[in-house]
Amino acid sequence: MASPSYQYKRLSRIFPSIRLIHLRPCGPRGEIRLALETATLAPLSAFGRDQVKCYTAISYTWGPPDVQRKVWIDDKFLLLRENIWNFLQHCSTTSFPVPELMWIDSICIN
Repeated sequence: MASPSYQYKRLSRIFPSIRLIHLRPCGPRGEIRLALETATLAPLSAFGRDQVKCYTAISYTWGPPDVQRKVWIDDKFLLLRENIWNFLQHCSTTSFPVPELMWIDSICIN
């Protein structure tokens, strides 16, 4: 049976929020695995400094749309263009420090 494609969960309509990415350890066949979390965008005074999420925004060129690769979120696949897939693959296999939380438009925006 084929794996279903990832379906985004709706963001809050009450609180301004964004999705952020956690890069997980590669799967058994080297597949890129991600976890998404929702972070509320609120003034520091609303939640206190301890609850503000720090993340790294990744800027890149999207690349040609004809080459797409799979990443896995909650055992469901999401197709990405090759440029950002190459970045995630490199992050998954390098000993270079990788940001704990990332915002990447092609993944975090539905």
